[in-house]
Amino acid sequence: MYFAEDFIEKIRTYIDIVSLISEYTNLVKKGASSYIGKCPFHNEKTPSFVVSEDKQMYYCFGCGVGGNVITFMMEKENLSFGEAIESLAIRANIPLEYDNSRINNNREAFFKKDVIFDLYKKAARFYYYNLTRNTPEYVRQYLVDRGINKDSIKIFGLGFSPNSFNALYKYLRSEGVTNELLVESGLCVLNHNSGLIYDRFVNRLMFPIFSPTKKVIAFGGRVFGNENPKYLNSSENLIFHKSNNLYGLNLAKMKNHEYYILVEGYMDVIAMHREGFTNTVASLGTAFTESQAKLLKRYTDNIVIIYDSDNAGQKATLKASKILRDEGFSVKILELNGAKDPDEFLKKYGNEKLQNAITVANSDIWYKITKIQMLYDLNNLPEKIKFLEQISSIIANLQNSIEQQLYIDEISTRFNVNKSAIEIEIKKRIVNTKENKIVYENHSKKSDIEVDLLSVLYHTPTIYDSISEYVFPELFTEGVKRNIAISLINDRSIDTALLNKKYPNVEDQKIISSIIIGKDGIYKEKFVLYKIVTDAIKILNNAYYIEQLKNLSANPEKIQHLMKLRNSIVKLNIVPKNG
Repeated sequence: MYFAEDFIEKIRTYIDIVSLISEYTNLVKKGASSYIGKCPFHNEKTPSFVVSEDKQMYYCFGCGVGGNVITFMMEKENLSFGEAIESLAIRANIPLEYDNSRINNNREAFFKKDVIFDLYKKAARFYYYNLTRNTPEYVRQYLVDRGINKDSIKIFGLGFSPNSFNALYKYLRSEGVTNELLVESGLCVLNHNSGLIYDRFVNRLMFPIFSPTKKVIAFGGRVFGNENPKYLNSSENLIFHKSNNLYGLNLAKMKNHEYYILVEGYMDVIAMHREGFTNTVASLGTAFTESQAKLLKRYTDNIVIIYDSDNAGQKATLKASKILRDEGFSVKILELNGAKDPDEFLKKYGNEKLQNAITVANSDIWYKITKIQMLYDLNNLPEKIKFLEQISSIIANLQNSIEQQLYIDEISTRFNVNKSAIEIEIKKRIVNTKENKIVYENHSKKSDIEVDLLSVLYHTPTIYDSISEYVFPELFTEGVKRNIAISLINDRSIDTALLNKKYPNVEDQKIISSIIIGKDGIYKEKFVLYKIVTDAIKILNNAYYIEQLKNLSANPEKIQHLMKLRNSIVKLNIVPKNG
């Protein structure tokens, strides 16, 4: 059943967002209709969470959460869209109103997420029952060998998928689930040749993957026997995107931690939690991503990486540390000696020795320096020069001048080289020009250039006349961003009520609130503002023309015209007008 659109709008109107959020964090009035406080979604010392009374929206400059009263309840109370509406209706003493006469495609897809969430909850219970009640002897023995006890099974909700190609399928069909939904959810697979539908996971130890709001969104399965792949993850679907989630985060976020530990696999997370390291999380069988780093940023600024000690683990460590540092984390790296992974280390040496090793672990910078040092003979003068030149490039890329100076002092002492010589070498390698440093010095790091440009257009509508020939809807991703672009280009304004109706989900609401509330301090500096706008236009137009050239049939005139436009964008420099 669908809630009536006017009923949903009534909920948004009746519930005051300031009163609601004040129940979760202390808000202080700042300006005519704005409030500021510490973010209720991540730990922070300095308040960065803004609530707009007149726009009835919230946005955090620290972790990027944002939205309206409905999305706030969804994320804070671990509720589905429908549950959040019901909860707010009870709070406001408003009778529920349904309307099935009109079906909006966006709304229908959104409610389908609730159905799939429920489906995964049922599957998790099915697997858990099979592990705790119908455990085959070879499964029981494996659990004993790996040190997985009853507490770990319960805490992580572990399960077992029976050695039958359709055990889950039969169970969920008996619960009234359709074949179409079973396949769409990724829990079952359709064989197009035979027409048969079978379970995705067969004869595997099952690891439910939870969202930060404690919903089961996917599974990882470890096979028993020699079949490949050894570990199998759920396919991506409406509720699961593996690059956006971390295993164990739902448990780690239950307590405030000074730092988080990043490991590689499911078993490492379980072993670490069992030994008291409840601040441990893992990426989901894939390389660590920027999205995962942004998710972690909600909860901590400090990370310790403990990946496997093999070559693949070392390469993954370097990649993950770069992503984390780019997102503003302080990163330490622990190399395990005498064990291939944290699980094995704990079995051999215990948690006290691991804690001591974490305490004295190197920073990511010293980890890199140490690795480079192994490639050179520092008793050989030419090789020592090459070594120092290489590590100078690492220090040059550090954004914090205090951190740079501290490393310069340490390098000078440790490798017996004059400090001023290192400083001169580093200055040669600093990539950013003085102009760019001024432009971006106080500009919050944003990964979404489209949102950045739309925010400028919203908060500084007079700028549009100077850039109108370079900004058009097709530059922006289809959906909420393009819809907002069309509104700003045509009307210089945004109809937030309409956007709330059309794009109710959490991610879209974050984009909307980021554009409307997330005004950056750089907008006060006209030349800085125009520099950022110019760069955004160049990047978006260049991407647009490249895509057009890819899809263009062999028409020399059209290709030449597009190439000419692309070249003109490269040379673009928008200068602010006087006044």
